[in-house]
Amino acid sequence: MTIKTFAKVLAFTAAAEQLSWSMGYPRLLLMSGGECTDHPEFLTLLGMVEQAGMVPMILTHGGWLTDKAMTSEVLRPGRKLLVQVTHDPRFYPGAPPARVDDPRVCYIEQLSALLPIGRGKRETQAKKGLRTLSAPGSFNLRSAVRATGSFEAGLAMIRMRAVAGKAGHCTPSISHTGEVVVGESRACMRVGTVDSTMQEITDGILRMGSCNRCGLEDNLNSAQRAAVGI
Repeated sequence: MTIKTFAKVLAFTAAAEQLSWSMGYPRLLLMSGGECTDHPEFLTLLGMVEQAGMVPMILTHGGWLTDKAMTSEVLRPGRKLLVQVTHDPRFYPGAPPARVDDPRVCYIEQLSALLPIGRGKRETQAKKGLRTLSAPGSFNLRSAVRATGSFEAGLAMIRMRAVAGKAGHCTPSISHTGEVVVGESRACMRVGTVDSTMQEITDGILRMGSCNRCGLEDNLNSAQRAAVGI
């Protein structure tokens, strides 16, 4: 992702999340990938998130934690951020990441479930002891937008569900090219770009109908299918 596109991501996020932020949801921006810390301008992007008044959440394999200079900069005292280090050896071969004693960093050493896209087929997941999720990653956002009639209001609904301990943290996502994707994976359907208006994103979600690229729509009951317009 270019710096120019990332600046648009921040502006788009501020517009999309303004309602949920006004209702008390924290001003978070999840940085993932691929491996976001491999970006040659990662530290610049991190600073841009902070300058925009957001708290970065970094999803990472943690390889950079052996780099003392980068670790010192990312985890400098007083910086507000959250870091999730995922190193399930079934997907991340090699030595485990370095351990740092910092309350902002948590380690996920074993995954329990995955969507059946991006990481291989369901049979492969089953062999590795992983549960396949029963509904598309886009389900909460799609149903909330249909219920509220608004992308921003739908986001606010799932953010408040997240605060209550229910599903809602990750969707939607923005690809490296600035496409707004309705689920956590770039394999999910595109509903606009960072240059789109909130109404255009709303319309894109309402027009989606059946996608089923992940195959999980087959698991939905009739009420769930109606909730996402199938």
